[in-house]
Amino acid sequence: MADKPQQQTLSVRISEALRQRLERARKLMASTTGESVSTSEIAKQLLESAREDRLEVVELLSEPTKSLVEIRRKGEAQRLLSKAEWTVLAYYVQQGLEAYSEDTPTPISRESLISVLDAFLAVYEIRKGPFTGDDYYLGNLPYECRPAKGKASESSEKVTPDVVRRTVVETRRQVSDPATKWEPTMAGRNLYVLLGDEAVRDTEILNRSFARGAGNDFSILLSFPGARAPQYPFGEYPVIAEFRRMLAALDPAGSIDHWKAKHFFGYLAQPDKDTEFAFRARNNGITFTFSEKEWKSVRELFRRAWEIPDVRIAWDGLTLEYGEL
Repeated sequence: MADKPQQQTLSVRISEALRQRLERARKLMASTTGESVSTSEIAKQLLESAREDRLEVVELLSEPTKSLVEIRRKGEAQRLLSKAEWTVLAYYVQQGLEAYSEDTPTPISRESLISVLDAFLAVYEIRKGPFTGDDYYLGNLPYECRPAKGKASESSEKVTPDVVRRTVVETRRQVSDPATKWEPTMAGRNLYVLLGDEAVRDTEILNRSFARGAGNDFSILLSFPGARAPQYPFGEYPVIAEFRRMLAALDPAGSIDHWKAKHFFGYLAQPDKDTEFAFRARNNGITFTFSEKEWKSVRELFRRAWEIPDVRIAWDGLTLEYGEL
């Protein structure tokens, strides 16, 4: 009887920097699969796959803000992004979709969900075998959107690329229907795994799968009347977007009496029974107080501004660049 080959154990002393990279990779894997995995298993997978782009993804995620800013600059300069950079973007798309809940101040738009599904299909068409993720992709899509063959695939029948494509297309169709009340939030996980785990034909084709808009940044200067009246600038999309949400939330006819988010704190007060509205910038403490009539005027001013076609076009471009905030 032949002896069974023994599994060899290799002990390696690693640097603290490499240990931290492996730990980040372990957490990244756990966030994708939902299962616990050891650092040694991650090291084994990286050694077996010899995938340099996986290590690049881990490195980019070690400084996420810096990496995302650089990725955006490259995109605006019409430079090709690496597969690892696209994977990092997909990772944050996944995190954004799965963080959605009923308590989220801003719901995920149907346009954003459709864009994620379209991106998945675009990359799905340029992958190169062997293909190992089709069962996983189908499992993250709504059961009711699967074709009859896909619904039967929970048995031993192999899931085919055609079943995955048809399920994504049907999911997209239902999401486009305003009557649909659910969101395919796991679609972001599919895009991330597709980019992270499967090979594509080449990076240039991958870049052509995604569309980029030109830069659309603009600023707002809120000017008050009077000879020495103050002026308050808004210079970044996230700040402007939050201010608009605050204006909408603090409706004189509504039931909300305060707003608290990252950039602003707004509230309703009733000194001597005359309703007043105020907002304070959280980064510098600057505070403005308005009568109810003045607050309504500010709300109307912003409403009319966003009816201007050029403003609307620029804002839509920024929404595509920044995503839902």
